[in-house]
Amino acid sequence: MPAELYLSLHGVQVRVSFAAPKELLDLRENVQQDKHLRLAGTKGIRAIGDVGNSKPKQLTVTDGQINHLANALHAVLTETVSPAEYHPAGKTMIFLSSGKKLATGQIRT
Repeated sequence: MPAELYLSLHGVQVRVSFAAPKELLDLRENVQQDKHLRLAGTKGIRAIGDVGNSKPKQLTVTDGQINHLANALHAVLTETVSPAEYHPAGKTMIFLSSGKKLATGQIRT
């Protein structure tokens, strides 16, 4: 199926069974991604965020996926070379709140 597709889907619970055939899902009903964040076995369908089977599922990780997706879609639209494989930062970020009126800290491990 030739396509370059990005669907911005939001919700409280991840549910992709309505949008993706079962053969593209893993046992936990996550979309199987390749090293370019494409759906495994496809060329022009990409998935980022909690819907995919990449780990960990954190907003800070999704931010890097968004940048990679933007570069990939730009490459398609301009018919230039696609970006290299996606590599997550590999560092977990934890956000700590000190209360309503105090600053929020950020620790990188």
